[in-house]
Amino acid sequence: MRIWTLPLIFALALSCKKSDTPETETDADTDTDSDADTDSDADTDSDADTDSDTDADTDTDTSDSGITTICVDDAQEPNDDIATAIASTGGTGLVVCEVSEDYWAIDLAANDYLMIDVTFIDANGDIDIQLLDAAGDLLDGSGGVTDMEHVEWVNGTGAATTVYLRIHLFGTSYVANDYDWTTSITSCTDDASEPNDDLATATATANAAGQILVSGNEDWYSFSVAPSNLLTVDVISTYADGDMELQLVDAAGTVIDTSATINDTETVEYFNAGAAAETVYARVYPDAFSGGACQTYDLASSQDLLVCNEDAFEDNDNLVQSVATTGAAGLGIVQNDNDWWAVTVPAGTISQIRVDFDPADIDLDLRIVDGSGNTLDSGNPVVYGNGGIADATVYAEVELADGICGDYDLVIEDVTPVCTPDGHEDDDDLLSAGAFTAGAYTVDSADADFFTFDIADTHRFGVRVSYDDTYGDALATLYDDGGTSIGSGATGVNSENTSGGTLSYTVGVSTAASPFGCIPYEVSLYDVDCTTDDGNEPNDDIAGATTGVTSANGLLAISANDDFFNIGTVADGQTAAATIEFLHALGDVDAQFQDVNGTLLDTSGSVSNDEFLEWTNDTGAPVDVYLRVFLYTFSTACGNAYDFESTIQ
Repeated sequence: MRIWTLPLIFALALSCKKSDTPETETDADTDTDSDADTDSDADTDSDADTDSDTDADTDTDTSDSGITTICVDDAQEPNDDIATAIASTGGTGLVVCEVSEDYWAIDLAANDYLMIDVTFIDANGDIDIQLLDAAGDLLDGSGGVTDMEHVEWVNGTGAATTVYLRIHLFGTSYVANDYDWTTSITSCTDDASEPNDDLATATATANAAGQILVSGNEDWYSFSVAPSNLLTVDVISTYADGDMELQLVDAAGTVIDTSATINDTETVEYFNAGAAAETVYARVYPDAFSGGACQTYDLASSQDLLVCNEDAFEDNDNLVQSVATTGAAGLGIVQNDNDWWAVTVPAGTISQIRVDFDPADIDLDLRIVDGSGNTLDSGNPVVYGNGGIADATVYAEVELADGICGDYDLVIEDVTPVCTPDGHEDDDDLLSAGAFTAGAYTVDSADADFFTFDIADTHRFGVRVSYDDTYGDALATLYDDGGTSIGSGATGVNSENTSGGTLSYTVGVSTAASPFGCIPYEVSLYDVDCTTDDGNEPNDDIAGATTGVTSANGLLAISANDDFFNIGTVADGQTAAATIEFLHALGDVDAQFQDVNGTLLDTSGSVSNDEFLEWTNDTGAPVDVYLRVFLYTFSTACGNAYDFESTIQ
């Protein structure tokens, strides 16, 4: 966006740029027109005017800021369009006007690689450039906000051609600007693998050195992969010369793997889990924003035989082929070959399904769906509660998220709660309420739980109730010391004591009828002193960040007093994650991941309980990650309590 300023508007209105000829006053004196000029002429006006000019004449070719206020074009005009373009390969001290663009014609032989740089002072006028063909179609363009614009193009037409450089000012905020431009023309002859511009013309090869990637001309290669073999394909180039990407697809063009980093090497892999050889295709192409017009690279590939455990339950590769099971050990899974299992959940019961595997070898994803393929739950483990009167079947899909192949166990457990009285009974009403003790309990429709606790003056507090809603829904209700309900919520309830003294409160946890008899839950109490912060202070910025702490409980987020934790160094390819737990009703706590410079890596700012962060390092270098926890909104001057846990893996 270009912004008009009052000085610029006045400068344009006054058209104060002068020519190089001397100024002639109306009193016939000859003005030397310096910035603080005094006339040296012997003025012989009839009025015997012998005055020395005292006017503050500051006229120059530019304003005081260096911005030209009226355009005097260069001697190369007219060259305002393709038809009047001047043949050239560069120039200095040129002028482009807002009302008079410049066009230059550059002749190229077949396979010529053209690079053009235009330099100027951007503050004096934002110059943008385009490279056009004879029809005015865009070949390349550059529209930055620095002191240089750059375009490049390879003449891959097979014949000599003329291209046109258009130089123009962006918008109407500037009248004119000076510029220089230079060209570099070298030969860029495509490699011997051509034509291999698409899947149909892909070159069959294993390795190829000194390949050339020309803009507008992708390179494709084919590989026959033997059964049980892992194909690895590398493309090695110089990233500084242009960003090159690599993709692996099957015969139908479906993407198998993609590598689009900002490194010198891109790598893709494919494992052939079938019994016959498979042909796959590598696509080499320039990045859409930072790819070069003529880039050199090497292609390297290898195939390694891998012995993978394909278990006896194959083929169970989709929902229709799902194999009925109650769990099994020693199962095998390979890349691009998911496993499907049918699990029967009896009426009135809850089943938990999980996959056990070695995370050093592989990573697995798990989800369960209904008979129509609709997702019911995902993660590891997954849980399904059958509250009906008939048995139900769900389908578990196991997917290899990372790795080539590996082993796992499928574990299915009945986690229906056993509804026996917990150790806090009898505490079924306000009169029988017991002293609050954080921990695990069960509640059913006929047996609520009540807890009492004291809260000191100037304290905010909250009772948090955690449970799996697979079992049903619970309700926490808060009562004052007179037995009056003062709040309720499905996941907790909160309040504050500003009475001037200590008060007693009671919380009751209840539920409507559960198809599984009862709901297991955990209850905890947050008690926040509004007058003090936690023991990690001062840790209000990156410089003062708490180190060596990757998880903590009972911390405090206070308005205008952020908390920072250095959770550790994340190596390239590793992922940092953090969970921040709190009661949103007590104050909206948000969280961020930042690097040592304060650059934002990830942010979480929901309007519910808890925040979650995750960031994967793909920078190519290790990064120190800092967790920032802060109070976004608050209802009083008091803060909110929170717990956090972080991991790097």
